[in-house]
Amino acid sequence: MKKSKKILFLALSMSLAFSPINSMISNKANVAYAEEMMNEKEELSPEEFIQKAKDFVNSEEFKQYTKEGQDAYKKLIEDLKVENVEEKKEEISKSIDSIKLTYIKKQYEDLKKEVFNLKAESLSDDLKNELASYKEAYDSYKDYEEQIKNLKTTKSNIENYNKKLEEFKKILKDGLEKYKNFGIDLKAEKLVLDDANSNLEKVEEAIENLNNKAKIEENRQANLKTLKEIIDGEVKTKSEYFYKKSDESLKNNFNKSLDAIKKAYSKLQNKEEVNSIDNLVKSYNTAYNNLNGDKFMAERQKLIDYFEKNKGKLSSENQKKYADLINGLPDKADSNLDSIKKLKAEIEKAIEENQQKGKLSKVSRKVAVKKQPATKKSRSFVRTGVKSVGIVLVVLILAGAGYFLLSKKSKK
Repeated sequence: MKKSKKILFLALSMSLAFSPINSMISNKANVAYAEEMMNEKEELSPEEFIQKAKDFVNSEEFKQYTKEGQDAYKKLIEDLKVENVEEKKEEISKSIDSIKLTYIKKQYEDLKKEVFNLKAESLSDDLKNELASYKEAYDSYKDYEEQIKNLKTTKSNIENYNKKLEEFKKILKDGLEKYKNFGIDLKAEKLVLDDANSNLEKVEEAIENLNNKAKIEENRQANLKTLKEIIDGEVKTKSEYFYKKSDESLKNNFNKSLDAIKKAYSKLQNKEEVNSIDNLVKSYNTAYNNLNGDKFMAERQKLIDYFEKNKGKLSSENQKKYADLINGLPDKADSNLDSIKKLKAEIEKAIEENQQKGKLSKVSRKVAVKKQPATKKSRSFVRTGVKSVGIVLVVLILAGAGYFLLSKKSKK
């Protein structure tokens, strides 16, 4: 029994001596893993423990262990039997724990190195902080297991991040190419693209800024086009009948809205900020639609009908005057609906004045007849005249009879 203990002690000593990694493993870690294995061993029968100790030689952990350490472990279990298993159980368990811890630590270190090779200034702050959270070593096998799992997640996050970063850089590059002749300042966005340390946040911000600039410029050009169409239509609009014959107040409103359009157009050309373009266009359209010159001919026809119906109430002089004025309305440059209203009012006034003159004339004639005296001399003059005519007739008859008789005697 004493000889077996000496052999076990020697084997364990050799394992510790020839395993360079063991010096890096803390006593605390060994104790922790020993406790875990001891708890597991309590549940195994001697035969099961012996089988497990032998099977461990075929494990990946054992194969990755140092040659010296492997030899020491094989020496430790070469005469393991049911009779001496209790004496060797603790030493074998510690050796297995040490080999496993060495293996998983190596796994952690290799993965950590691989992940840290992905580290770059272009990573997000969150990923940088995540990388900084990993330690050089941990106390237990379980800790290493957990950190290896975390490292795999971090690696996946970095790979996805870099993939997304490349995609967004391509979007930014394509956008810069698309808008290079669009008349907007792209210096800031180009600096972000050319900077190898630009992270995803900066690239996304550059894309957003580029899109905003492009949208503003697109709106500016669209507004310029809309306003130019309105301005270019000024000459045609003002040559149209519906403008020329509109009320003066409506034409003034239209011209004011057109002036506002011209000022906005000038500012947009200089890339100055102009607020409420839509409101300016809306005001112009309202003023345009309010022009009522198209009603001119209809209102003129109403005036003609009124004149024809009432011209008999006018003097002949005014009839000719107002007929000429009505006929000349369409060709008169400054005539409009107001002109028709004024002319009708003037005709109505002339009719009223003419009717008033007619009443005064009739009254004057009636008064003159009443004032003329019926004198006796006049009546006497009328009767004397009748009597004289009778005498003349008698004389003429007698003269004629005498002439007839004288003529008859002469023939005999």
